[in-house]
Amino acid sequence: LQEVKDHYSVALQTSLTIHRDRRRFLRGTLRELCLLIKDQIGLLGPKILFVWMALSFSRDEVLWLLRHIDIWPVSSGKKAKHADEVIDKQLPELLHYILELRSLVQQHEGVIQRYYSQYVTGYDALVLTDIVQSVEKLDEKESVLLSDFCADLLRISNQTMDLRGLRLDWFRFQAYVSIGRSSFSLSSDRRLAVTMNTTVFHLKMIDLLDEMLRETSDLSIYWFV
Repeated sequence: LQEVKDHYSVALQTSLTIHRDRRRFLRGTLRELCLLIKDQIGLLGPKILFVWMALSFSRDEVLWLLRHIDIWPVSSGKKAKHADEVIDKQLPELLHYILELRSLVQQHEGVIQRYYSQYVTGYDALVLTDIVQSVEKLDEKESVLLSDFCADLLRISNQTMDLRGLRLDWFRFQAYVSIGRSSFSLSSDRRLAVTMNTTVFHLKMIDLLDEMLRETSDLSIYWFV
């Protein structure tokens, strides 16, 4: 119990500074990322993961600040911190860059979709086909499911706007091999698992960009229309 109290005390003493430094870093990072993408729109394709990371980290910092801005926990016998010690007057700048980065993704979603539709058909499908052909101990149903998945990947285009079926096939495969009577263990073939998960992420970049924006940078809990 004493160890928990010690950690709590350290958190109260250091968290404000840590989060303030994080927000300062994120403001600079998002500003540079926005300028870079505006100058080289094509980078939205290969660098989209960094966009999601930047938005997600920034969203988390905004939520942390808003949750603590009115009520800051204090150790017994110590004065409560004043609001001006917790508040961040540069928060609007961070919010501006979050919205600007979101807007860039929405405006140029076609760039992202074309990049990943070509990436999936030109790389993921070929690599996954080679892996599936080398996998052993699959029964007929599991083998057919993976083979059909690879074949469907080759037919994807940036006009294909509903890829839920492909993602469901991956979930079905995981369900099939998780039962006791399956002779195949997904944990024994890490390359297959990593490649399939990566491919599923790439598929989301084709038909679920709006969902990814909601998942990484939604702040609607604090306002309504």
